[in-house]
Amino acid sequence: METIKVDESIYISGAPRGFSETGYRFNVNHPIINHLYTQYKKWRNLPEHMPMSSKERHSFERNIDKMIEDGKLVVKK
Repeated sequence: METIKVDESIYISGAPRGFSETGYRFNVNHPIINHLYTQYKKWRNLPEHMPMSSKERHSFERNIDKMIEDGKLVVKK
């Protein structure tokens, strides 16, 4: 997988270290995060038309954090 460069708009409310009222950090309406969200749902055999459970969403967010840590997803300021 090649490196994907994004800006801070991947975060909800633009706060990379904060959490939204829902406890989630990543904006699934961002085009790249939405693409990764869709891929994750397919990989986990989750219905495309339904939101994830909190447990699955937190797992998805940990995967995004791992991609950032591994340098696969680079957040530019």
